[in-house]
Amino acid sequence: MPDFTRCVIDHSIHLHHRGYLGHQVSPSLPHSALAGLISDLLNNGMAVYEMGMASSAAENLIVQKMARTFGMKPGAGGLMTSGGSMANLTALLAARQIQSAGDPWTDGTCQNRYAVMVCDSSHYSIDRAVRIMGWGDSGLISVPYDDRYRMRADLLDALYDVARRRLWFHVDAAHGGALAFSQRHGKRLAGIDRADSVTIDFHKMLLVPGVTSALIYRKRQHGFRTFAQKADYLLTESNGAASPDSARQTLECTKLMMSIKVMAALKIHGESLFGANVDRLLDLTAHFADLIESRPNFELAIRPDCNIICFRIRRDEWDDQQTDKINRIIRRRLLEAGRYYIVQTMLKAAGQSDAKFFLRVTVANAMTTSEVLNRLLDEIEWIANDIHRG
Repeated sequence: MPDFTRCVIDHSIHLHHRGYLGHQVSPSLPHSALAGLISDLLNNGMAVYEMGMASSAAENLIVQKMARTFGMKPGAGGLMTSGGSMANLTALLAARQIQSAGDPWTDGTCQNRYAVMVCDSSHYSIDRAVRIMGWGDSGLISVPYDDRYRMRADLLDALYDVARRRLWFHVDAAHGGALAFSQRHGKRLAGIDRADSVTIDFHKMLLVPGVTSALIYRKRQHGFRTFAQKADYLLTESNGAASPDSARQTLECTKLMMSIKVMAALKIHGESLFGANVDRLLDLTAHFADLIESRPNFELAIRPDCNIICFRIRRDEWDDQQTDKINRIIRRRLLEAGRYYIVQTMLKAAGQSDAKFFLRVTVANAMTTSEVLNRLLDEIEWIANDIHRG
């Protein structure tokens, strides 16, 4: 067993390493990780309350806490899910069930046309959910983005006429929803309390092991209409909106006891830790943007609004194709050296047809410092010079 454990550790990405600046996954709080061990050992399912009493109660408390944090009125509710993609799909299924003139669960969706208005730069899970539900290309009404990759809200009135009269307002706040815990940055989420449903991931900026997400409904009863299904061994006529059972709300049946991971963080550290972590990460990201802008050979895609930043190194003598190629090589050599883990992306500016390659950093690590970020830029510049010499 020690050999197996060492092998797994040696061949895994270490999120607590201060050079980890990759995907949107937070290093875990030790107490929340230990709560995950409790979950795995107890192995209680979550479909019915009698099988997961402690975790079901904890889940309800966390859902209510998030509803209040988002400013929703009494009567809000929801559930926890294994990831934001699952939460987004579940929210759209709820919207389909509630806003339909008929009953899609029994009658199907062939007689009705449904569509989702979504920004061109939205997370892929929205596109995937639309296609899982069988709505195809016509099920997506694309809203263009501006030069900061934000939805063009000024176009919504015109696009509204394309959509059906009855609308469901879903906010995919899987990443940015954490700002609700910040006294300084929470105002950026103004209006989120008016959403019919909201997705949030605790494993992105809130230091909880993944995958731990929640779907919050402005009206709790909406969640219990998502899956209008009978199963005598599990779902009964009496387990409607007053029931503590979660099986009617989610695709998952034997759901992990993910609620206790969040509860452990709240009980031991309090929600102030969430806000403090968000503030630190956003401050550090803004400082990293300053460092990039202070170096003449570096280019920012845009100033970051949150804790994700896209940039690249370029020189006047390089054309776009060379710039893309050299930054690809730089990322590969950074990974091979093992001191940093960063990712990559392709960005297409508003109104342009060609996408450009950028290095992508997510500042989500409490171990990362300004010095670490400065040395990252030094190393990128050194690699670029080495490529140029060779």
